[in-house]
Amino acid sequence: NTCVLRSTDLGKRIGLVLLKLVWSSFFDDFTNVTRDVLANNTRWAIETLFDLLGVNFDRDGKKAPPYAPVFNMLGLQMDLAESCERRISVGHTDSRRSELLEFLQSILDQGSLEPRVFERLRGRMVFFEGFSFGRVPNRAVRTLSAACRNASTSDRLHRELVLCIGALMDRVKCASPLIIQPCSRETWILFTDGACEPEKCWGGVGAVLFGPNRRVYPGYDKEQRAA
Repeated sequence: NTCVLRSTDLGKRIGLVLLKLVWSSFFDDFTNVTRDVLANNTRWAIETLFDLLGVNFDRDGKKAPPYAPVFNMLGLQMDLAESCERRISVGHTDSRRSELLEFLQSILDQGSLEPRVFERLRGRMVFFEGFSFGRVPNRAVRTLSAACRNASTSDRLHRELVLCIGALMDRVKCASPLIIQPCSRETWILFTDGACEPEKCWGGVGAVLFGPNRRVYPGYDKEQRAA
């Protein structure tokens, strides 16, 4: 409820401002990263903060694992093994992949897709793609979305929908982790434009690319005439 969220946010802000902790929270789940030499001190500081705030929490076990370069968080696997080289990866846990694959397979086995079931599927795939990215699954989700909007009740899966679900399953199996590194912060801007004059049977497209530091790269243009 609102009270819990506000209390959680208060504890997080105190840790950020007063203790200089590097951490985040999702509802009542907190995740903290720190240097190896500061691990014991950081753990003590967090436990003391929660004690002062009167928060009941797990001091060990599944909810309070020891610090490690690779750890799980809300269905994601964080890999900080190469953090000294300013490179980390964020991927999905094996259990999350297996759960999503079973869900997709159950839809195929059922042979139909209800609008309510699709909403669950879309939510899961949007979260999954948020840490993997890809055009093929996005197109597959849009195709399934259009089919569910046109169906008021359960609808049989035709060939196109089966192919879409198969594409999503392949994506879940092979999607590589999202790599976060300094080069990811560079901004590239691509301007595109097109023109069409049907009465002259003429059309054209063009683009120009702006790289970091306002560098302009050679653009291109192409003219096309109807035969």
